[in-house]
Amino acid sequence: QEILQCMADLRVPLAEQDLQKPTPQTVQRVFEAFVEIFMGAAAANSISCGNQSGNQGNSASEGALQALEYPEIHMDAVQLLSFYKQVTRLMWEVGIDDFGLKDMVKPEAPRLRLLLSAIIDFAKFREEQLGVWEELVKRGEEAEQEMQRLTGREQDLRHRIDAIRQQRQAEEPSVAQVKEQIG
Repeated sequence: QEILQCMADLRVPLAEQDLQKPTPQTVQRVFEAFVEIFMGAAAANSISCGNQSGNQGNSASEGALQALEYPEIHMDAVQLLSFYKQVTRLMWEVGIDDFGLKDMVKPEAPRLRLLLSAIIDFAKFREEQLGVWEELVKRGEEAEQEMQRLTGREQDLRHRIDAIRQQRQAEEPSVAQVKEQIG
């Protein structure tokens, strides 16, 4: 029940039946939501839509797929592996280093609960640390503003010093002449 409540709080749809008898589709939908939440919508969109970022590696993959007799059959596998790579990275970040493809294609209820618990713990930790992060960002912005103010003051003082030096150089002949007259 706690997992279901936390999933609802995170706005990730998951029914009790999905938790007791997980299907690959359910697990993929849940992990897609987590990838979107924790890694940004762009990461989730690139997974769902295939790799369409236009970089050279992807066009090489697309070229290789087009060389096959039935590329659409392989496209699903390529998308699944790309998605798996993103989820594996997320799971590693939350502390699960033994996440495998089996966790997505043949999910088991106890293992899914363990994985979801790890993600939920990470989400709670992240939420707890958000206040600390916001305070550090605020202090960083204040320090940046102070640095800009001090940089401006430094430039003003350098200009004043340069002006005084120029004035002194301009007055040197007069000072030398007065010294001669005195001395």
